[in-house]
Amino acid sequence: MVFEVEGSKEDYNPKDMEKYKSMCCYVTYYGWGDQQKAIFEKPNGHMKSHLKPLFVQGKVDDIRVNKVLVDGGAAVDFMPQSLLKKIGKCGTNLKLQNIVLSSYEGKAAFSLGALQVNFIVGSVTSPTLLMVGPSKANFNLLLGREWIHGITTKLIKKTIIMHQVMESYQHIYNA
Repeated sequence: MVFEVEGSKEDYNPKDMEKYKSMCCYVTYYGWGDQQKAIFEKPNGHMKSHLKPLFVQGKVDDIRVNKVLVDGGAAVDFMPQSLLKKIGKCGTNLKLQNIVLSSYEGKAAFSLGALQVNFIVGSVTSPTLLMVGPSKANFNLLLGREWIHGITTKLIKKTIIMHQVMESYQHIYNA
């Protein structure tokens, strides 16, 4: 149902709008539609536990870094400029990139450059390309989809190798 607004701003009465419920409509792959409320309700205690950010600790080129935020919604891996000096790097270590980054607030800023590092979490070392830029965020590194997909692939490969090793030991001992 589509409503067309007629008249001027003076005719607008907020109380009249209360009778219309905001709805979000979508059509599925199979062609039938569905409706849901477009107003998000306040999350309860159980739902809030799923909203907590995932922070990990790791090492960037053998230097320990805490407050590493893992966010599947981030398109790039990001390091605030303030961390460069702390890991023993400077602006000359950056490879210049002509990339505009957008923050979660929607503000745009140019990247100062990219930095290739080895990022270690637990026993997994992953070469990671970090975009460096000015930021006042409360994290030291932001790892996005690129890192998540890379680390997932490495973990799957390690699991397969471990499974193959276990199978070969099983054949040796059962022989």
